Amino acid sequence: MENPSVFSVLLIKNILDHWKFTSIHNVSFLFLIHIVDIFTHLLEKVH
Repeated sequence: MENPSVFSVLLIKNILDHWKFTSIHNVSFLFLIHIVDIFTHLLEKVH
């Protein structure tokens, strides 16, 4: 079994390589980050 950090880096690299070919996924990923950012901001306001 490989080192978990090595595995995660390889996984991320694999995902990024895949996204180069699928710009739709890339856009949806950016959208998801944006949603999370807004949600985090709202949570900070609540506290």
